[in-house]
Amino acid sequence: MFLEEVFSNNPEKENNWDFFYYILRDANGNPVLSTFFTVCWVKDDMLASAEVSEKIEKERETNPYYLTSKNLMMGSLLTEGQHLWIDKQNPSWKQALINLLDLVWDVQEKQEAAVLLLRDFREDDVEMREFFMDQGFIKIETEENNFIFNEQKNTPEVFFEQLLDSKKKKYVFKTEVQKDDDLVNVSVGPCLKEEVPVYFKLYSDVKSKKLNLNTFDLPYKLFEKMCESPNWEVIKIELTENKKTLCIGLCGKNAHNYCPTIIGMNYSDDISVNVYKKMLYQAICRGLDLKTEVIHLGLGSSPAKHKLGAETIKQVAFIQIKDHYNMELINSMKS
Repeated sequence: MFLEEVFSNNPEKENNWDFFYYILRDANGNPVLSTFFTVCWVKDDMLASAEVSEKIEKERETNPYYLTSKNLMMGSLLTEGQHLWIDKQNPSWKQALINLLDLVWDVQEKQEAAVLLLRDFREDDVEMREFFMDQGFIKIETEENNFIFNEQKNTPEVFFEQLLDSKKKKYVFKTEVQKDDDLVNVSVGPCLKEEVPVYFKLYSDVKSKKLNLNTFDLPYKLFEKMCESPNWEVIKIELTENKKTLCIGLCGKNAHNYCPTIIGMNYSDDISVNVYKKMLYQAICRGLDLKTEVIHLGLGSSPAKHKLGAETIKQVAFIQIKDHYNMELINSMKS
């Protein structure tokens, strides 16, 4: 509901999404699979290298929709992780997937979407890989995802005591995460409307430098709506000396999950504080304090997240493209 409200009635076509929800049941009425899809405009170089995206972005300075297309995507551009729930113990699971594809192919045709993208499957799920490739999909590598699973409901103290079980690990933690703790102040609280310009500025600073997952900019409206929802909060790291905000983490939360979704950083000050690792650490501590079962640390930066206890999961996606011209042009730009 939150995403539907944010990504509707916006002036930019890339910020208006259509949502489709599916629950497929067997003959006895038992659910076999559940998922959702969005139709949205996507940069065709979204999964290309940063070097290729940098070249394309120069053209987009005057032609903003250059090499973009309408996608029908499992999940959405603002969500990550397992978008498809499926009961493989049910003998009808493959038939349910075939029925799902029939439904989404119909939507793809009606929506005139050039690309059908099925996202965020575990690389080691051989059954799913073989099934989708048999249906004519192409497997593509995507960024690794990172999770902390806390079924034991450990406190931060217990979690990190178990993680830092050697002198070497404790030294690395002290020098890479705790260094300069005395220079900063950390706070956690609700998102505030008067601070939305700061959130958006820090997000934009990071977004402009991150082209390895090249997407359209998120709308300002998203940050405003976060302030109206009890399911969002902000972790803020400030300089103790002058209260200047160095880093913000906008985090979604519910009874089972904690997700630092957007991290924004201040690049204007030349300081040595490693605010990114501090933010990761604070987000983990917050998720542990809330007793959530899963802390979603998101895509990329796997080595830093792994050092803080994250389990890194390799992922793949499956894609079908109606017109290969844009992808061929992008591939020709690779050095």
